[in-house]
Amino acid sequence: MQAAWPKHWRVGLAALVVKGVLLALLAWWWWQRSPVAPRAPSHAAVVQGGTVSAPAFVPRPATTAAGPAATMAAAPESEGPVIARAPPAPGVAVLRAMPAQATMDICGVGRVPLTLPQPESSASPEMTLPHLFRHARAAAWAPVLAALDVGQSERGRAAASVLRASGVDDEMTDDREVSTHARRLAAMAAQSTDTAVLQWAWALCQRVRSVPECLALTPQAVVRSDPDDGRLWLLLATHDPSEIDRAVRQAAQALRHGPLPSLLPSVEPLLPPGLPAYLQAEMLMQTLSAELEMSDNGVFAALQHCRSRPAARQVCLALAETLVARSSDLLGMALGRALGQRLGWPAARLAELKREQEALDSALLTPALELIYTCDSVEQRSAWMRDRAVHGERASLQRRRSSLLLSAPSSPGAASR
Repeated sequence: MQAAWPKHWRVGLAALVVKGVLLALLAWWWWQRSPVAPRAPSHAAVVQGGTVSAPAFVPRPATTAAGPAATMAAAPESEGPVIARAPPAPGVAVLRAMPAQATMDICGVGRVPLTLPQPESSASPEMTLPHLFRHARAAAWAPVLAALDVGQSERGRAAASVLRASGVDDEMTDDREVSTHARRLAAMAAQSTDTAVLQWAWALCQRVRSVPECLALTPQAVVRSDPDDGRLWLLLATHDPSEIDRAVRQAAQALRHGPLPSLLPSVEPLLPPGLPAYLQAEMLMQTLSAELEMSDNGVFAALQHCRSRPAARQVCLALAETLVARSSDLLGMALGRALGQRLGWPAARLAELKREQEALDSALLTPALELIYTCDSVEQRSAWMRDRAVHGERASLQRRRSSLLLSAPSSPGAASR
């Protein structure tokens, strides 16, 4: 019997593990070969502290993993299928076989039975325990999204549209629903100067480009919202070829090169008090997954420009330096290294950058499936996601790696070296 990772875990951790190297390899392949740039459930159980109950959300303080196990409420039989919009990423699908009758330690609930449907089938804990996962998440998201909708923060209201388009509340969104949320967000962005609102709207609109409100949103407006971010200039280079010379030059001079603004600061303060620790971590992971689903780095036009314009070599060298030195995520760092390799950087420097990236990759949190909901795993994962939201992926992984090295037991003979 095989156990499968939850969808938001596949999107979240898998994207973090492979996105930098994979896209860098794709960019390299494209550089060599291509002359043209590629273009809520109807029944929701509720977690109250460590107890699952009927759908009336009155949170109580969470129990600890050492406390009594949760009361198991029967999950409704009429739930529909979960529509996974992203397939599992290569390299993440090797999971340990779990016995047909197993238990799992879930932080804030205790040790619960995990009865998988039949031998040799594939299932995740959230499929076999929907009252602790899918239904509980939907119920916990309801007050969060409602508070974002009516809050005074424009960024918070925009975050609600992004999260709903990602399906955090029911995990069953279709193109029509995505279009509705993109329309609302694009209309908000048309009146906004908040770079997060504009960037989220632009990224979501790339999934449903026929929406009229999305067609009115321009890359120039997105760049104006934060001209110090090189990633936005690369978006402009991709979507407006007439601006490519200026855009690549500005990207090379940018003060930073970052991913989309994080949704987490809008979400976490509104999480209901008393949520079990595992459920809070699930909601943070869904939030991160929503960000990664919208990722749009706009690099291919810049790569084509550097490939086809020998006169732009100095600008392209500066762009590679900026990507390596100032990218706050692993993807930008990997792309800078790929560009530097094409432009003739010394082998020693390329090897050093590769070692650095592999070291940061090794700090990513990828516990065994049966351990992902233990209190230690949940606490470490939640702390890292918060750190990433504030300081960026790269800095957070550097701190995470340093912490792992400090906590690792010394090997025999280490003192003599």
